[in-house]
Amino acid sequence: MRVIVVLFFLILFVVGASMFFNQKSALDRVTSRSESLAEKEAAASIENEEAKALMKKVGTDTFTEEMARNELGMVMPGETVYETQN
Repeated sequence: MRVIVVLFFLILFVVGASMFFNQKSALDRVTSRSESLAEKEAAASIENEEAKALMKKVGTDTFTEEMARNELGMVMPGETVYETQN
């Protein structure tokens, strides 16, 4: 009878330990995924704020002039362009 009780508690211990390690593994996966998603959320939030700032600038005269000068190489009437070589 004593052997059966010892075996019962041994099996109970093994099953409990197995469940503990399985749950620990699952918790580690969830924690890792949560951290990854938090980093992605922070990056998306920053990108969203930058997009909002750009939307406020688009359509203004300053933005149009900046794009014309930087992207298209245009100048205002009466301006003189000087090119230098590096």
